[in-house]
Amino acid sequence: MSELIQDNEVNIDRLESIFKSEYYNTGHDIDGYLTVFAEGAQIFVSVDSDRKFIGFTAVWRLKESAKEIDKLRFANQLNSSYVFLRYFVPAPNLLRADYDLPFEGGIMPHFIVRMLRLFFRLYSVPLLEDKVGVLG
Repeated sequence: MSELIQDNEVNIDRLESIFKSEYYNTGHDIDGYLTVFAEGAQIFVSVDSDRKFIGFTAVWRLKESAKEIDKLRFANQLNSSYVFLRYFVPAPNLLRADYDLPFEGGIMPHFIVRMLRLFFRLYSVPLLEDKVGVLG
């Protein structure tokens, strides 16, 4: 897996092949996202061919009973403490984190896998940092 993947060769099927070669379980959701499963987490992966980004996304449920200000403060706290991922609240009961990996000019498969592994490691951060109890 040391060959450079040209940017016009980066697509969902190629990413799925890379992840499967590293023994990750994969699937596809109804929106066409590639889903990768490991360590009790589910990561959604997409490719933006126009902007040349591989998108990694994770979501967590938020309690409907939690105050909106607490949800927003929680996302802001995560953003100020863990700058690698972008955390935000796109809906009243949803916390989302994402990261866009650029691939313009090509990308090495092992770098894609390293980013996925890092994303999986950071998946538990909101669970550990939720001192107010906004996660559902």
